[in-house]
Amino acid sequence: MRSKKIKNKNIKKIALVGNPNVGKSTLFNSLTGLNQHTGNWSGKTVGVASGSVKEGDTVYIFYDLPGVYSLTPHSEEEACTRDFLLFEEYDSVIAVCDCARLERNLLLLLELMQITDNITVCLNLCEEGKRSGITIDSDALSSLLSLPVIETNAKKKSSAKKLLNALSDPICMKNLYVFGYEDPIEEELRLTADILKKQKGIRRAHRYIALSLISGEYGIIEALERFSAFKNAKALSKDAAKRLSDNGYGKEKICDICSQRLSEKAKEIYTAAVTVKENKKANKNARIDAILTGRWTAFPIMILLLLFILWLTVAGANMVSGYLSDILFSFEAPLFEALTKIKLPIYICDVAVYGLYRMLAWVVSVMLPPMAIFFPLFTFFEDVGLLPRIAYNLDKPFMRCDACGKQSLTMCMGLGCNAAGVVGCRIIDSPREKMLAIITNSFIPCNGKIPALTTVISLFFVFGASSLTSFTFSALIIAFMISASVAATLIFTKLLSRTLLSGLPSSFVLEMPPFRAPKAGEILLRSFIDRTLFVLGRAVTVAAPFGIIIYILANIQTKSGSLLSFIASLLDPIASVMGLDGIILISFMLGICANETVIPIMLMAYTQSGYLTEASDLSSLRELLVSNGWSTATAVSFMILMLFHSPCSTTLFTIKKESGSIKYTLLSALLPSLLGIFLCITANALFKLFT
Repeated sequence: MRSKKIKNKNIKKIALVGNPNVGKSTLFNSLTGLNQHTGNWSGKTVGVASGSVKEGDTVYIFYDLPGVYSLTPHSEEEACTRDFLLFEEYDSVIAVCDCARLERNLLLLLELMQITDNITVCLNLCEEGKRSGITIDSDALSSLLSLPVIETNAKKKSSAKKLLNALSDPICMKNLYVFGYEDPIEEELRLTADILKKQKGIRRAHRYIALSLISGEYGIIEALERFSAFKNAKALSKDAAKRLSDNGYGKEKICDICSQRLSEKAKEIYTAAVTVKENKKANKNARIDAILTGRWTAFPIMILLLLFILWLTVAGANMVSGYLSDILFSFEAPLFEALTKIKLPIYICDVAVYGLYRMLAWVVSVMLPPMAIFFPLFTFFEDVGLLPRIAYNLDKPFMRCDACGKQSLTMCMGLGCNAAGVVGCRIIDSPREKMLAIITNSFIPCNGKIPALTTVISLFFVFGASSLTSFTFSALIIAFMISASVAATLIFTKLLSRTLLSGLPSSFVLEMPPFRAPKAGEILLRSFIDRTLFVLGRAVTVAAPFGIIIYILANIQTKSGSLLSFIASLLDPIASVMGLDGIILISFMLGICANETVIPIMLMAYTQSGYLTEASDLSSLRELLVSNGWSTATAVSFMILMLFHSPCSTTLFTIKKESGSIKYTLLSALLPSLLGIFLCITANALFKLFT
């Protein structure tokens, strides 16, 4: 990526590196304020944020590199950070460490010390570490590392100032940190490094790159060819690996030796510089973790939490949607009048207002409230630390399906919106496992499906019951259906992992962060801009043309009624096998623009109104549906198809963009649809058999 051009000649480029969730991005924001820019670096899809700040006569340009656990990459994010540090021009590195997890952070720091000799160690979250009974001797740590160590709190501006002062008067190591290895490895490192030093495009870390080559590190050959124009990397790696293998040092053994050296040194430094005391808060957190991840308590708590989130989302959205709908639909008459005043033909005014605008108003009023509630709740539990524990609980089932436990987090996000869940699959390192998560995310019911399911449950299963009974029974049915969707996700993940996307599951680091007080401002900003507006923007773009198409179909008349009704009648024979009618089936087909529009389209067709409509109350809606042939069997088939059918066009568009494959996009649409059709046919056959 390219940073903004700055005319000042005294410029220093600083890379911020650290594990995920150490406060690196918070520190970056504190250092740079609003003077930031985000872009993709060096042809990668991974975003790297850059920002600048002027201190005295010097302009510092900071690069917030993706959070990584190691510079031995298993993902594009890790490869991006590794390649930046090896081949990009920069003056120094700030290694951000979490005081509460210093031993693990030291593994990354020791790797950094083999690449560059200009590092400032930033000990972040020191106060939190002390509350957990962890005391770090900064002077001892600095002496052991031969690096400057600065204690900070990323949330405070004073920490940014302290760090800038340290950068203006740096203390540098005189030599890179060097691990000693067995003689055969040392000999190959020397030979390989000597060859690399002769290449003009390789400016630093020759020994580290040599070690990467002889150990077969992922992507290092491609990186050397791309960034340094070194064309003999593959042959160099192959020859060195063969000589080492002949001496009994295969690639796996070399990797094990390197990992052992890192772990031993990290433990040695940690033991010398850190004191850990028994702490009541840490013990309390451990007891809470024992409950949240316990064998008998984890899943009941997880299900209750899920039900609470869904109830709050649906209940809150129903209230807000009504007000928002009234506001947006109040503009219809003035808009129609304004269009007629500029002398547009009436049919164009009708299509523009009652087709295009009404569809957009409907989508916004129905989609915005639940997303505006669900995503802040999701982000809240993410910040508090509950979501990583949910991923931990669901890790084993996914590992048994040859998939990655991180997929459970993308499933949770899919409950808000499948498009957001698909984007969330970026957190999965393995391309194979990422594709598994993308394809199967559509089996999870999004917020657009839950209200429709709740409505049908209210009409045909708890109609006339007391509020408490209605709520309890509805919640149980919804919980059962979500459980069924999770089961379907696991089954199809297993099926795909054994066929089209076969392979072994990769290991991953699942961080269990401490419980933290959430930051309300950040939660609202991140959830609203990064998730809600992102999804709504795509949904509105896709819904606009569908609004025009649906209006035209509903208002073009044939001998037997509207064109919509005519097409529905053609679909009746197919729909009847599934326990539905043609109108329900075409409503699902047209509702691909947004799941929230399925019932309004269906009501429009039943009432022949010519535009999207809704019932005034549950009683009138039930009466309308029953008069059009609905029964309990129809309601069951409708709920099955609502749970399992093609994802909306916004999600399909997102799948195509994330996967880059039309084949996998079509597969994502077909799999849930075929399952839904099969289950509808089966349910209808059982109803006919036993009634």
